[in-house]
Amino acid sequence: MAPEEMTAKNKRILVIGRQDYSELEVKDPKARSNSDPSAPSESVLKLVRQPIKAGLVAIVAGQVVGEKNVKIAASGWAKRRVSCQTVKLVPVQGDKGPKVLRVTATRELPNSPNRRSRKDAGAHTKLNDNSVVVIYDNKREVDNIVNLKAVSSLIKKNPKAIFIYRPNSPADQGDILEMLRKQSNKRLLLVLEAEELRSVGMNISRQLSWERTAKDLCWQLNHFSWTDTFDKCAGVIVRIDLDGALLFRKGRSLRAAKLIYDQRGLEEDFQREHSGSVTGIDEAFVGCLAAGIAGSKKAALDTIIKNALSSVRYLHIAGFGNDPLDCELQLSALNRNDTLDDETLRQTSVKVSTSNESPDPKYWQMATRLEDTGFVSSAIYYVKFGRDYYLEQLPVGSFGNLTTYDRGEIEDYRSVFNLMYDYIKTTSLSTPLSIAVFGPPGSGKSFGVTQIANSIEPGKIKKLEFNLSQFSSTNDLAAAFHIVRDVALSGKIPLVFFDEFDSEFEGSLGWLKYFLSPMQDGVFRDQQLIHSIGRSILVFAGGTSSRLEKFGEKNAVKKLKEAQLQFIKAKGIDFLSRLRGYINIKGPDPIDDGSHFVIRRAPILRSQLKINAPQLLNSLDYIDIDDNVLRALLLVPKYKHGVRSMEAIIKMSRLVGRNRFDQSALPSSDQLKLHVNPKQLERFVRMITFAKSASEELARAIHEKYREDRKKNHPSDDPAMKPWRNLDEKLKLSNRAQADDIPVKLQAIGYELVRCKRRKPKLVRFRKAQINKMARMEHARWNRERWAAGWRLGEIRSVKKKISPYLVEWDELPDNIKKYDIDAVKAIPKILASAGFEVRKLK
Repeated sequence: MAPEEMTAKNKRILVIGRQDYSELEVKDPKARSNSDPSAPSESVLKLVRQPIKAGLVAIVAGQVVGEKNVKIAASGWAKRRVSCQTVKLVPVQGDKGPKVLRVTATRELPNSPNRRSRKDAGAHTKLNDNSVVVIYDNKREVDNIVNLKAVSSLIKKNPKAIFIYRPNSPADQGDILEMLRKQSNKRLLLVLEAEELRSVGMNISRQLSWERTAKDLCWQLNHFSWTDTFDKCAGVIVRIDLDGALLFRKGRSLRAAKLIYDQRGLEEDFQREHSGSVTGIDEAFVGCLAAGIAGSKKAALDTIIKNALSSVRYLHIAGFGNDPLDCELQLSALNRNDTLDDETLRQTSVKVSTSNESPDPKYWQMATRLEDTGFVSSAIYYVKFGRDYYLEQLPVGSFGNLTTYDRGEIEDYRSVFNLMYDYIKTTSLSTPLSIAVFGPPGSGKSFGVTQIANSIEPGKIKKLEFNLSQFSSTNDLAAAFHIVRDVALSGKIPLVFFDEFDSEFEGSLGWLKYFLSPMQDGVFRDQQLIHSIGRSILVFAGGTSSRLEKFGEKNAVKKLKEAQLQFIKAKGIDFLSRLRGYINIKGPDPIDDGSHFVIRRAPILRSQLKINAPQLLNSLDYIDIDDNVLRALLLVPKYKHGVRSMEAIIKMSRLVGRNRFDQSALPSSDQLKLHVNPKQLERFVRMITFAKSASEELARAIHEKYREDRKKNHPSDDPAMKPWRNLDEKLKLSNRAQADDIPVKLQAIGYELVRCKRRKPKLVRFRKAQINKMARMEHARWNRERWAAGWRLGEIRSVKKKISPYLVEWDELPDNIKKYDIDAVKAIPKILASAGFEVRKLK
C-alpha cells in the first residue's frame, strides 16, 4: 500500500493501508515560511484514506492545525487535483453499500502526485522523533497486502516512532502484528472495539455498569488465549462505542488499566440520546489518537484517548448534522477548544484481577475512592448544592427523577431499564412483560420502577396499583385485570403494580398460581370467559421479602422438605420462571456496604427537602441546613419505615416560615422515636461545634498561616494575600469553612476536640499517616468548595476566570502544592490552642 505522510507541528503521521484511497492536504493559511516570516506559506497535512473518510479529515484538521479557516485540497491517484474552501460531502449516486462520499465544489489544480509503488512507498522514510505510524491491516484486501520488508525497514529507520495498529479483526494474528510486536512492542498500540471482541467470543457485559464492563474487558484480555500477543505492548485501546474506552496493559510484571467513561451514560446511550451520523467514526478515532500523540508533549495516553473520544462524539453531532443529504463539514467547529469540551467524560484507574477465575462483580467499585475524600462530606455537599465534585467523578444512574450513585442499584435498575426499553419500543410484542421488585418497607419500590418507565416513554405509561393483601377473592383480581385491559385498549401501556403479591391467600403464596396464565399467555379468566390483557408491564412488589434471594430461600430451603414442597405446590418455581427481570432496592439504610449507604441517602434526602420544605432553597438551588442536622439525618443508623420516615421527620420539623433548617427545628424526642432512635440522632446533632466567635478567630488564624506560607511565592497584590480586615468576604467564608471542617478531619483519624478551662492546651503531634489522610481531606474540601463556586480546571491560574491547575485529585498535585495542605493540617493543634481548644484521642 502506498503510504502518505502528515506533517503535524514538526512531526509526521504516516498512514498505511486500505485499497482505495484519496490524498488530502489540509493547508494552514496562517503559517509562515521559515525563510521569509512575513510571507504566508502552506503547512500541509497529507492523508491516505478510503474515498474521503470525512471524519478523520475533519478531526485531523481540527486537532492538529487547530485553525478556524483551513483550505482543503483533495486528490486521488488520477492526474488532476482539486481543492475547495470548505469540504461539502454528498452521497455518491447509486451507492448501495455503506455511504461513500465525494468532494464537490472543486476546481482543478496543476501538478499530479508522483505515482509510486503501492507496496514499498514510504519504506525508506525517515520520520522525526516521536512521530506516529498508523497501520490498517485489512485482511480482506488480498491483492494489496503491505510489503513486510517495507514495514520492517520503516521500523528500523524510526526507532522512536509510535505505531498504532488497527487489525481487521481482534483475533487476526498476522505477520504484520508479529513483526511489530517483536521489533517495537514497547511503542506499539493496538486499537480494537468492544463489539468486535464480543463477536470473537469474549463475554463482555453491556449496559449494566462501567465497573462490570471494565471488569469483564480486563479479565477477558488477561485470560483469552490469543491475547498473549498483547504482552508487553505499550497498550491495547478498546473503544466502547461512543461512550467509553479502556486502555489496557498486559504483562507478567504489569497489569494496569485506565477506563474513560461517560459519567451520565453507558454503552450506546450517547447515540441513543444524540441524533446525528458520520461515516468513518473508527477512522476518526484512530486519527484523533495519532494527532493527539504527535501533537502532545507531556499528555498522558489516557487523556489523549479521552480527547479523541470527545472529538468523535462532537463529530457525531456536528459533523454531518441530522439531514443525510446535507453533509457539509463545519471544520471551524472542530477547533481544539470545542472538541475537548466534554465535561461528562471521566477517567479512572481500574483494579485488574490476576485470578484465573472471573472476580466477584463487587471486587472493584469506583465509589471506594470516596474513602479518602469522605463519603459524608460528599453526601453533605450533594444535599446542599445538588452536586459534589467527587460524586461527579462517579457513574450515575439517572432515570427521570431517580438518581443513584450505588453500583448495585445502577446495575439492577439498568437491567430492568433495558428490558422495558426493548419491550416499549418493540410494538409487535403482545404479551405482558413481568418484573419483580423487592426491598425493605418504604425503600421506594414503586417510585423507582415508575421513574424507569417514564424515562423511556414519558406520557405513554399509565401507572396502576393494586394491593393483593386487600383482595378477598379472585373476582377482585379479575376486576383489576379489566382495568388493565381498558388502559391497554386506549393506546397506553399500563404499568401495573401488584403490591404484596407474596401475601397469604388460600394458604402461603396463594396468589401465585393465578398469575401464571396472565404472565405466560397474556390472558385472564373472569368466570367462564377468557380475556386478553394486551401490552402491559406487570410489576410484582414483594411485601415479606427484602430480596429475591430471600424470597427463594425462605420458601425453598433444601433442608426443610416441607417448605420446599409447599413452595413447589404454590407454583413458586413456575412463577419465577415467568419473570423476565427483577430489582433488589436497597433503600436508605446500611446493607453490609460500609459508609456507602450515605451516598444512597443523599439524593433521597435532597429530594424530600425540595418537595416538603421548598422555602429552604435559595435562587441558586442551595439548601440552607445546619451541618450537624444534616450529618445526623445522613448518619443515623436506621430509619424505621425507610424513606417514609425520612419524609415524616422533615414534615414534623418546625420549618413553616423559616428559610434555614437548624437544630431548634427538629421534632421532640418523643416524636422522633416513631421513625428513628432519638438518642442516636441527637448524638450527631450535638457533635462539638465552634461558637461563632471561636470560628472567626480560627478562620483568621488559618488565613494568617496561609499568608505566611505563601509570601515568598505569591505576589502581594494577590487578592488571597490581603490582611484579614481587607480580605474579600468570599475568601473569609472559605477560611471559616476550613475551620468548621477541623472536627471532621480529627474524627477521621480518631481524635476529638475538648475545650480547655483554666489550663493551657496540650499540643499533640500527629503521625505521618494521619497528616497525609487529613491533607487529602483538606484538598478534597478545597476541591468541593472551588467546584461548587464555579471554578474549573485550566493550565494557568486565573481568579477572574475562576481557573485553577490544582483542581485535580491529590495524587496528581505537584509536591510543592501538596506541602501547603500538609503544613495546614500540621498546624491544627496550634491553631486550636489559640482559641482554647485541645486535641485528644477518642475514648
